[in-house]
Amino acid sequence: MADYSITKKAGVVSLLTVVSRISGFFRDATISHIFGAGWLTDAFMIAFTIPNMFRRLLAEGALSIAFVPVFSKYSATRSREDYQELLSSTLSLLSLITGVVVLIGIVFSPQIIRLFAPGFENQQFELAVFLNRLMFPYLFFISLTSFFIGVLYSKKSFAVPATSQIELNLVMILCAVLLYRFFNMRIVSLAIGVLTGGFLQLLTQAYYGTKQKYYIPSLRWNPSHPDVKKMMKLMLPATAGIAIYQINLMVSRALASLIEDGTVTYIYLSDRIFELPLGIFAVAIATVSLPALSEYYAKSEIDNFRKTISKSLRSTMFISIPAMFGVLALNLPIISFLFQHGKFTYENTVSCAPIVFNAMLGLFAVSGTRISVQAFYATGDIKSPVWIAFFAFIVNLIFSLMFIYIFHLGGGGLTMANTISNIFNFLILSIVLFKKIGDYEIRRILTTIVKTTIASSVMFLSIFWASGLKVWSTAGNYHIKTLYLFGAIFLGMLIFSITAYLLKIEEMRYSVEALKKRFNKH
Repeated sequence: MADYSITKKAGVVSLLTVVSRISGFFRDATISHIFGAGWLTDAFMIAFTIPNMFRRLLAEGALSIAFVPVFSKYSATRSREDYQELLSSTLSLLSLITGVVVLIGIVFSPQIIRLFAPGFENQQFELAVFLNRLMFPYLFFISLTSFFIGVLYSKKSFAVPATSQIELNLVMILCAVLLYRFFNMRIVSLAIGVLTGGFLQLLTQAYYGTKQKYYIPSLRWNPSHPDVKKMMKLMLPATAGIAIYQINLMVSRALASLIEDGTVTYIYLSDRIFELPLGIFAVAIATVSLPALSEYYAKSEIDNFRKTISKSLRSTMFISIPAMFGVLALNLPIISFLFQHGKFTYENTVSCAPIVFNAMLGLFAVSGTRISVQAFYATGDIKSPVWIAFFAFIVNLIFSLMFIYIFHLGGGGLTMANTISNIFNFLILSIVLFKKIGDYEIRRILTTIVKTTIASSVMFLSIFWASGLKVWSTAGNYHIKTLYLFGAIFLGMLIFSITAYLLKIEEMRYSVEALKKRFNKH
């Protein structure tokens, strides 16, 4: 195995990701409370989608895929001078490219908003354009933030990068609460928060990226540097592959803007709920597995390469499948608890529930995809995931149009189409990966999936009753809602754990043994 534990590193990232997602829920709860779900919040969500999409493309995606393997290789095998030259050349070129993109984005904001929200008109359209222009410089901040995150990743430092999103969430909350009274269009305070938060993200990652002398900041114009050119070439297909997943979301939101006010916001909130279990483990495992997979493949240690993929997928499925069933069972209670206050009413909760339910059906597929694509990237194969993701996008578009205009399923139809697309993507990736590297313990993975699904189904049946309680239709009563919701979650986790242990699921046995060791130490 690698000289560091993937599971241990992922545990640290997961813990910080939990804090990040919780802070994200506080942010979204604040937005719901102050601004509700209507044309103002729809305008902000569309405008925020663009910088938020680039955050996912860059900070959680393409830059890591392109930078980390090369940075890691230089750090381990080349002189410090070569490493510094690579970083400086990369930073210079990245600053120029993102600066130009920001200027283009500001100038063409009306066309961008028209593309992403064809249903916006008059004041809503003008507001979305203004907010988009105000937030576009965030792309510059997050791009440079991602560069320093890549530096930290190359040194196997994952904790500080995992705090980046926490900063943004907290700053947005503060700006919404403290500044909204100073604007005629109160939603502008949130855009101020995005811009300020992005600047603080850059400062933090740059500080820690240079604190241990990982990198001494300097600019060096050398776009012909062979490995800089290599990384930029890798970025294009890597960005395209991740972008297609984001485009799926964009299509959903664009079509949602044609349905009714609030639908864009419901899909956004659905995405936030979806990302909590996704980020807690799947993203964490994917993040820390890439350096290890790259190292194994470079050393031609194919057996360790396959075993790492298998372990990562089995661990991810063991977490994502029960999380999926849990949210499906407690769909309405979760929405009510998190967002039903202030201007967000019970009617909004009921409208949002089917959108969340249909989206959550694809959680296991998106989680598995996050792991599978890392295997392709570690081998240097960026194109295969791109083509597969493109066909998945076509599937999403076809089903979206069919569910809206033929079956009239509204926002729920959009997220159902997304789920079908995500499952298609995961299945095809798995097949192609098998053909590419051989058997990566497929039988063990399938055994974990089947047993985990059985245990999760038992859990689902044991806690579904909580969704029928009348307390979710009332405003306030947080102490009662907290008692029922977290009581049901605890009961579900207990029943799942017992069932998983009785079914002898490998990952459950590992967890019990780890707890025993920790208990014995103390």
